Amino acid sequence: QGHNRIGMDGRIIGGLDTSIKTAPWQASLQRYGRHFCGGAIYSSNIVITAGHCVYRRDSDTIRVRVGSNAYHIGGTVVGVTETTVHEKYSHVDVLNDIALLLLSPPLKLSGNIQAIPLAKSEPRDGVAVFVSGWGQTESEHTPLNLKSVSVSIVERKACAKVYGVNLITSATICAASAGKDACQGDSGGPLVHNGKLVGIVSWGEGCALPNYPGVYANVANLRKWIVRTAKMMESNHQSEWEIQCHEDYNSALHLNDIAVLRLAQPLTLSDTIKTIPVAEHSPNTWRWATITGWGKRCGHCRASPILQTAQLQILSKFLCTFALFPAQFEEKFCAYNGQSSACSGDSGGPLVLDDKLVGIVSFGDLHCLGASAYVDVSQMRDWIAKAVNL
Repeated sequence: QGHNRIGMDGRIIGGLDTSIKTAPWQASLQRYGRHFCGGAIYSSNIVITAGHCVYRRDSDTIRVRVGSNAYHIGGTVVGVTETTVHEKYSHVDVLNDIALLLLSPPLKLSGNIQAIPLAKSEPRDGVAVFVSGWGQTESEHTPLNLKSVSVSIVERKACAKVYGVNLITSATICAASAGKDACQGDSGGPLVHNGKLVGIVSWGEGCALPNYPGVYANVANLRKWIVRTAKMMESNHQSEWEIQCHEDYNSALHLNDIAVLRLAQPLTLSDTIKTIPVAEHSPNTWRWATITGWGKRCGHCRASPILQTAQLQILSKFLCTFALFPAQFEEKFCAYNGQSSACSGDSGGPLVLDDKLVGIVSFGDLHCLGASAYVDVSQMRDWIAKAVNL
């Protein structure tokens, strides 16, 4: 039987609900709003995770949520600008299973968001350690709340007898307890002893199977690599640009679909480069507003090389819900004119009324033939002001 390397859909076995206050270094790695791996905060710029979590993944698609008990809401969400997997990582036998993520913007450390120090020596055999994460539970459901479980360090020789000396090396440690374990959804998450990071969830045979311990990257053994690589990544990252996504953004439901970009260099304003004020109130129904963008002019067309514009009419919430069911419109509205609509490539672009920004293109009809939905920026004014001033 092959080794069940920890991936996306496993479970933390025998775990209990825990608060982020007890594990403020815990991070959730996400793609398209879905949790796929855990991580541990090393600094305001760096998160540690397992190499297999990000091996051959595009860093631009990864988001990191910290400071929340729940992986899907709350806390802070930041982007990832660079991933570095250990140069001796082996995807075949999962050795040196560790990687670092460079965050943008940097985290603002607080009570619920804290870095965890690295252990300088590995824990003794039999010592109780804690692992946490959002991996699926015994019921096969991904828990909304952070779970943790206590396991005990297993002697390396005993672990090697089970898995083989080629797979259990000085770069790994093993831990287990009867009926308790980390599993796939917990990959990359922290193994902690006395407030220090001793391991990173790596792999195992099944989940909590008798006589099969969980295997973790040995942080004490990999400490020099972590420190050296983190310094290199931070020093190489000279750009001052930042992306601030809404912390409660939900890609599946298009909720809080807004972000602020901080430019590396200030713009030089001119007749063709100007700022636009944010509307203070939601646009009135049936008013006509102007959309601009370089998006597709039809569902099967290519993006337009020339800036396009169209006049769209603001529709009622009832019509919006009917046209774009089952979308929710608490902080949105929709617009249409019977012929023109936003299309792929227009997302994030402006909808303007009375020379004020009233909407940001969020989503629309798949074929670009129907109504399109817009973030109501008047309802996001406080968030925008806060994000701009961070």
